[in-house]
This record gives sequence, structure tokens and C-alpha cells, in this order.
Amino acid sequence: MSIQHLGTMTWREARDFVKERTVALLPVGSLEARGPHLPLNTGVMISAEMARRASRKLSTAGKDVLLFPPIVYTPATGGSKFAGTVNVAAGAFGAYLRSVLSQASAAGLRTVVLVSSHADGAYRDAVSQCRGALEAALGPETLRIVAPDLRKTPWIELMPDEFKRGAGHGGHYETSCMLAIDPEKVREETRRGLPAVEPSGPEGELGARGGKDGYLGNPAGATSAHGEDYLEALATIVADAVLEGKA
Repeated sequence: MSIQHLGTMTWREARDFVKERTVALLPVGSLEARGPHLPLNTGVMISAEMARRASRKLSTAGKDVLLFPPIVYTPATGGSKFAGTVNVAAGAFGAYLRSVLSQASAAGLRTVVLVSSHADGAYRDAVSQCRGALEAALGPETLRIVAPDLRKTPWIELMPDEFKRGAGHGGHYETSCMLAIDPEKVREETRRGLPAVEPSGPEGELGARGGKDGYLGNPAGATSAHGEDYLEALATIVADAVLEGKA
């Protein structure tokens, strides 16, 4: 089946491609501090790669896939005190997301997947509220919004131990993913010298949890091979959520 990128299509091509069986993948990331070794758009890059890999799995399973350009600006409360982080208010983000999804539905799409590795609590709450409101307004038969929450069963079972401990922010997990996606974006000389940092408190601002340098976890131990494994697991989560109707 076909995989198309919405941003590179003409309006006529987009109109003709969208059918009831078409699955839209909308990557959602954040512009947020992830240590002194990773770029601010790390979350965006990981989510976009998740979508790219998941699109192949869905196409193999008989789905036409429409890849949307990523959403970059989202709630990012964890890194809000670090330079460069753009922490969008949850209400504003929820309204924006609702508008995007409403227009996707108006264009004829029946399944839209929010593809994201972003685990910020304010982001997850905004997605949940938006999803509930839209499905109540339109009906799940009109618009199915798939948004697997990586912190919940069954998906968390496929995530690295570092993520399960709440330390997967710029650490081994995300740094490994970036080494697999684009190693030139990783500041290698800095990464190798970073100490492992375990979270010292519940979800919240990074500095208050011990992440004084904008990260949690063990970036020095990251490898591209681990990144390949993590990205494949993330793509599997997205594909299974669509095909098995779990999210």
C-alpha cells in the first residue's frame, strides 16, 4: 500500500489520496532541553522517526498511510526552566490540536494517530481531554483518534527500564535513539563525560528531580544499536495500537 507525505502533496493529490481506509500519522514532539549533548528538537526527531517506521509496518499490513508534518510546540513543563525550551500552555495546545484533528476529519480521514514519545504530564492530559471531547462531538465512527500512552499498559512493557524508572529524558534511551537517527546531532565529546543521573522525585521540573543539567538517565552508555531496538519498539507500539485497536 502507499505512503504519502502531506506536506509535499498538492491539494488535488491530497484530496484523491484520502479514503476511509487511509491512516494519518501526526508526529508530535517538543522543543525542550535534553541535556548539554542533545538538540532541543530531539523529541520531534524521535517522534518523526517513529512515524516513518510505523508507516512501513502499517503499509505492509494493508493500510494507506498519510504522514503529516510534525507538531513541534507542546507543553514541556519538565524543561521549562532551561534556555530554549518552549513550554506551551496546555489549554492553548489542546485547542490547537483539536483544530488540527477537526480539519483532518473534515478532509475525510477516519483514523488519525498521534505519534509521540513525549511523556510530559501536561501534554498527556491535554491529549486525553482533546481526544475525549472530539470523539464525543463527532463520534468514534467518524473520527478515531489513536494516541498510545507509553507510560501505560500494555505499551510500557515494551519500553526500556530507564523509561520505566522515570529517567528517560535525555538519557540512555533518547540518546541511543538519536545516535541511530542522526549521530551528527549528538555532541559526542560532551556525552561521553556525562554522569548518570537518577530521578530524585516524582514527575515534574527536571532541576527539582536532580536533572540540574537538563537530563535524567545515563547518556554516556548510549549506543546506536540500542537506539535501533528502541525505535523499532516504538514503531511497533504505534502500528499495534492502530491494527489491534488498543489505543
